[in-house]
Amino acid sequence: AMESYVLTPILQRQALDIPPATLFAFQILLGVVFGIWGLALALPLVAIAKVMIDHFKTYEAPARAEAA
Repeated sequence: AMESYVLTPILQRQALDIPPATLFAFQILLGVVFGIWGLALALPLVAIAKVMIDHFKTYEAPARAEAA
């Protein structure tokens, strides 16, 4: 029981840098909308969204060459 409520959220937060309250909110939201599948997929979907957001925040568009 301690692992599910204490250890796992701490490890997930450190690995993904997602606050536990954010993950919990998404679990509730997706659980209400999609049921048990929403609960099961909440963490992977939040992790994917976090990685994509981080990627696009650090992405620099290539410089355009001016037409001569």
